[in-house]
Amino acid sequence: MANYKANHGFDDDRLGKVNRDQPLDLTEAQAKPYERAGLIRLVAGTSLGDSSLNPIPAAGTVQSASRAAPVSPKTTATKQKRGRKPTAGEQSSS
Repeated sequence: MANYKANHGFDDDRLGKVNRDQPLDLTEAQAKPYERAGLIRLVAGTSLGDSSLNPIPAAGTVQSASRAAPVSPKTTATKQKRGRKPTAGEQSSS
């Protein structure tokens, strides 16, 4: 059995109510679906070694993700004046 901790609180039908950072003793087979879903992480001091197996980056550190694409310019329509639309024979007074 390995030691795991919950990343955040969640309710489960097998584990019940799990709070954030609550320690859990699970086998690797039991923990695999929770780990895939991002609900739990392996804790340091287990038989496998250190916490570098599932690191959580510190806030404010640069991530390896690519930058977001620039935002497209907004397309705006010309504002219509109040009243009826001019007919083909009339000229606009603006």
